Amino acid sequence: MPAPQRPPAYPPDAGLCRACLHSRLVLSARGSVFILCAAPPEHGLNKYPRLPVLQCAVFTPNRPRPKDDVE
Repeated sequence: MPAPQRPPAYPPDAGLCRACLHSRLVLSARGSVFILCAAPPEHGLNKYPRLPVLQCAVFTPNRPRPKDDVE
């Protein structure tokens, strides 16, 4: 019996996206993990931003920043 797969996790180099309300993890059929920015389109942001995102006009904290993040 195959081992159960773990849900995808945010990569450590995701920057602000790791703790943003607008970010969503997308798992491809081949197992790659992408971060989707679901901010309203009128802001003109990339749907799949280049990581790490260090500044963002619509960053909205959603979850606590992981302890391994350094300011």
